[in-house]
This record gives sequence, C-alpha cells and structure tokens, in this order.
Amino acid sequence: MKYYYYPGWWEGSATLSLFINQKAFDALPAEYKAVLKVAAAEANQWSTAKYDMTNPAALRRLISNGAQLKRFSPEILQACYKASQQFMTEMIDTSPAFKKIHAPWSKFRDEYVLWSQFCEMPFDSLMASGRKG
Repeated sequence: MKYYYYPGWWEGSATLSLFINQKAFDALPAEYKAVLKVAAAEANQWSTAKYDMTNPAALRRLISNGAQLKRFSPEILQACYKASQQFMTEMIDTSPAFKKIHAPWSKFRDEYVLWSQFCEMPFDSLMASGRKG
C-alpha cells in the first residue's frame, strides 16, 4: 500500500449491530432475552476495544512498510458528505423502514456532535497536540 488516506469518513466507528425479528425476540424466555442483550453488548464493547487497541500498531506497520499518510482534502470530504446525504434522502423517499430508522438516528447524531464538540473533540485535540493546552 503506497498511500493511506484518512479520515475514514465512510465508517465513523467500529460499532456492531444485531438485528432480531421482534416477534421472535418477544417469544423468548426472559433469561434468553437477557443473555442476548448482554452478549451483544459484550461483543460490541470487545470489538470497539480491540479496534482501538490494534489500530495504532497497524498504522505503524503501514508506515514502516512505506505507506504515506494522505489526508483527504476538505473538498473531497465535503463531496463525500454531500453524496451520502443525497443517498440518504433517496433512501428516505423509497424505503419506509430506512425513513423510520433515519429520523431517530439523525437526531442522536446531531445531539452527539453537539456534545462531542465541547468534550470529546477538544480532549482528543489536546492529547494529539502533546498535552500543552
């Protein structure tokens, strides 16, 4: 790999999803429902922790093998964002299921971005800058 382009705008995190038919889930005994919920939460937590733990070493391997880090330009990132928004609008217009999911998801995303810009982003910037702030 000659170049490694970042940020990975197509995937903001390593969060997992589990989809279960609601009627089938409702028919399960309470203990099985609890086991499924705990197992799904554990798998998601483990996956995210492994993602965060192993990616720095993977990035170092890429660089040590000659890959050059290249940041996507603001123009490319804006074009990607615009295209993804257009795609989601098309999906909202053609898929009732997508429309139903998109509304609460986008509300959560907007709320999280609001929070993140005052807590997570400044902290990450401080840590990346050598903790001088």
